[in-house]
Amino acid sequence: HNGILLSNGSVSQNLTPIQLRLLLVFIENPEKNLKKEFLVSSVWATSYVDSTELLHPHITNLRNKLHICSETCTILTIWGWGYRLTQYGN
Repeated sequence: HNGILLSNGSVSQNLTPIQLRLLLVFIENPEKNLKKEFLVSSVWATSYVDSTELLHPHITNLRNKLHICSETCTILTIWGWGYRLTQYGN
């Protein structure tokens, strides 16, 4: 399978291009609450109002892959607002 791997050295997960773009936006904005609209415009280069509904399944899948590969990193949901990449357990 060609693609980008998220790995902790012993476990690897394939990332889709959208998941990779999302992860890069989160990494560029560590510990910041990011609005759904900001994430959509950063990943899909659109500001279409209903496009934020497209975001949820990609966040869920990326969050699940992060949980498999990391014991200290997760994507938190900021209800009604957006998401934040955060580290815990350090």
